[in-house]
Amino acid sequence: MILSGADIIVKSLIDQGVETVFGYPGGQIINVYDSLYKYQNELRHVLTAHEQGAVHAADGYSRATGKPGVVIATSGPGATNLVTGIATAYLDSVPLVAITGNVMSSQIGTDSFQEIDITGITLPITKHNFFVGDINDLADTIREAFRIACSGRPGPVLIDVPKDIQIAKCEYTAKEPILPDEKQSAKDIRIEAAAECINSAEKPYIYVGGGLLSSEAQDEVLLLADKIDAPVGCSMMGLSAIPTDHPRYLGMQGMHGHYASSMAMHNADVIIALGARFNDRVTGDRSKFATKAKIVHIDIDGAELSKTVNVDHGLRGDIKETLKKLLPLIKEKKNPQWQEQIAVFKKEEIATLDNREGMTPRNAILTLNKHLTENTPIATDVGQHQMWTAQNADFKVPRRFISSGGLGTMGFGMGAAIGAAMATKERTVLVTGDGSFGMCLNEMATAVKENVPLVILLLNNGVLGMVRQWQNLFFDKHFSNTVLDRKTDFVKLADAFGAKGERVTTPSELDEALKRAFSNDGPYLVECIIDKDEFVLPMLPPGGSMDDIIVNMERFSVAVLVNNQFGVLNRVTSMFRRRQFNIASLTVSETESKEVSRITVVFDGEKLAKDQMVNQLYKLPDVISIEEINSETSVSRELLLIKMENTPDVRDEIRAAADAFHAKTIDYTRESMVFQLTADSRRIDDFINLMRDYTILEICRTGIVSLSKGASTIRKVTLF
Repeated sequence: MILSGADIIVKSLIDQGVETVFGYPGGQIINVYDSLYKYQNELRHVLTAHEQGAVHAADGYSRATGKPGVVIATSGPGATNLVTGIATAYLDSVPLVAITGNVMSSQIGTDSFQEIDITGITLPITKHNFFVGDINDLADTIREAFRIACSGRPGPVLIDVPKDIQIAKCEYTAKEPILPDEKQSAKDIRIEAAAECINSAEKPYIYVGGGLLSSEAQDEVLLLADKIDAPVGCSMMGLSAIPTDHPRYLGMQGMHGHYASSMAMHNADVIIALGARFNDRVTGDRSKFATKAKIVHIDIDGAELSKTVNVDHGLRGDIKETLKKLLPLIKEKKNPQWQEQIAVFKKEEIATLDNREGMTPRNAILTLNKHLTENTPIATDVGQHQMWTAQNADFKVPRRFISSGGLGTMGFGMGAAIGAAMATKERTVLVTGDGSFGMCLNEMATAVKENVPLVILLLNNGVLGMVRQWQNLFFDKHFSNTVLDRKTDFVKLADAFGAKGERVTTPSELDEALKRAFSNDGPYLVECIIDKDEFVLPMLPPGGSMDDIIVNMERFSVAVLVNNQFGVLNRVTSMFRRRQFNIASLTVSETESKEVSRITVVFDGEKLAKDQMVNQLYKLPDVISIEEINSETSVSRELLLIKMENTPDVRDEIRAAADAFHAKTIDYTRESMVFQLTADSRRIDDFINLMRDYTILEICRTGIVSLSKGASTIRKVTLF
């Protein structure tokens, strides 16, 4: 049959088995959109709010199914808006086909309106890209793009089609969907050598990455784990490959991985790595990484073997096919001493878990788990919420964790969640933060229009949490441009888009809100208020190794009595200028003696480091005594001043809330009301969270001051 180039594009997609494409129309792709109109009963097109949302949706569609996602955009800014999404797919090995329009062939190179060399731009971030200069090549080019995208190590392919090629006509012959290249195992001689190494292991550890999901080799991995009595850990990209409740599974490894998984990898004598890249978030200081272990690395991409860490046995081949040949060569054995050590690591990890009550990030994800089915896809944006989800979310089946790993793309989540929901036809969850959501919330319009069954769990801490965490720990609390200080009301915003939403501040409120969200037909946003200084732990410091791992950050309060001398405050506070400590508040107050001052410091850190720091403080000549503050030995209070917007419709509600907390009104104008509250820090936090339902103009907190119970501390340690 004779078809136009535009019709050939659409018919080729249909012939390849594509059911859904994502995109945004424009002048240089309008012919393709006209063809999409003609074939709308055979191919669904989803119009997004932005091309970047479209490419992330195609990406999410692919991650959730393993099938190539397809995105369509026009030339110029339409094409360049795809770049971040293409790079995201490239670094995470996601099969993707991007089709862009371009200006007429005769105008190429003339800087005509919306002309851009998109093939040149995307050359480093695609497996391959094509510029179609002859309509007779168009159909075969599309077929070849699908073959390349899905063969070997998957990845994105771009096809740029000038407008005259879309208009031109030629003969089109329908063909069966082109299949990826046949999967090959590694060479037998390498498999035999690897088997000998694995059989010698007394402390084996299996480490899986995203390549395992691409190869669909989960069953073979668990057979191997049982045969050699090994634990299994994963990279972030390997999440959901192994059920989180499987007895051999230790969880994610690396910078923010599970303690037991990271320590097992650190102490293993043989590491079997399957489809993983050993990037810096996994290894930390590579000179100290897994120094006791031999490494067997199986990957379909030979370029990954010994790229970042030297491996003893590098096997290039498909994981599933290679394991099929490897398993018969592996001897069954038990490693009781290794399992005892693993049990110790698990016990140590349990001791480090955040078991605080209230609205902590961990409690938020654990509450979410109660509402998931085994098929629920969970998409995330990038930041602290991504790591909290990776650490705590439950997964039962593969391809249910949808997240940007290699590029770490903020704004990825909303589009990806839409794509995953459309691919699986399952109610999908997006876990995001207020920073990331601000980059992709325009796609709420798409979710509402398409009535996507989407639950958005928005962890709102008012800051760019992950960067702030680094600033807290490693940059002397220089919070440069990480405090968002936005007035956005996300619940009202959801309503404005046509979705439902609500705000919660406690786990019980979250549980009830999620019940409503999961029973709702379309998008439902649940905004969950958390503290701005919550940390993602464990954490490897930048450039650190497993010897430097920070496993928990307890909050301590100490009162330091010092001689009232010039420079003493600087000398005391300088002791806290180390990476393990984050000072939450510091106050200096007079005492009953003019010669003595009290420095009250509230800080987060590890207990061992805290004890070492106290010992160092005692060595300072001006330090008289140090007392750790707790509710049994001390009385502590904090002063809050909070300025609220004075609007007639909520004025009485604000006053009633203040009265309930016994806060005093200390200033009142037509524009604002200022309240004063003296209480412990938790009660002040509760009051601030309550006032977030209204408009907070300013907040000032003094930090904690304290007095020990009983006789005067000064009189006990001085000669007054």
